[in-house]
Amino acid sequence: MCIPTDEDSKESKSANSLSNIGENIMRKISRESAKAFVNFEPYKKDNTVVSVSKIDPSLLRRNDLTKIALFNNGKSTQANLFLHGNRIASHALSEFNFEKTSIDLCGYHTRTTRERINGVLDVLGYDFRVAQRNDEQILIRGRYPKRKSDNEQQVLKLSDDSFDPDFAKRVFGSCHFFSGADLGAIQNF
Repeated sequence: MCIPTDEDSKESKSANSLSNIGENIMRKISRESAKAFVNFEPYKKDNTVVSVSKIDPSLLRRNDLTKIALFNNGKSTQANLFLHGNRIASHALSEFNFEKTSIDLCGYHTRTTRERINGVLDVLGYDFRVAQRNDEQILIRGRYPKRKSDNEQQVLKLSDDSFDPDFAKRVFGSCHFFSGADLGAIQNF
């Protein structure tokens, strides 16, 4: 006879509560690669690779003085997340703890691409996700929407496959935000 321990009951309670909430559970490869990406650790499994390197100062654009000042010291680190050989996310950290993240769907509007990107956004602490509606890529604010017709959702259209999650966060948080705006059409915020 097997007597359940406290550990067993905690696991079953958490599993039941997750199924009751209806949260989407991220696949293991997405969770592991996102953690490695954010922690600047190399990772490789199946079609997903995280590479880590020092930032080459010669690759910085000469007209971007902010980046040159923050990343031109040879001590800055960059992690790149690749899916099928395409760089879908880049994360840089300077020795002054300045972080810069960029995301790119690379023209592949697949569930797998969105899942890997959403894993990165989740681990970085953003409260929005990449989704698809009517064959259109969008950002939805909120972890897991209850219904597609929920009027409380905040949506930004992605006319361009690449975006800066910090910029999207500022747009979502602005008093000038309106749901359905195109993130690529917004110049300054």
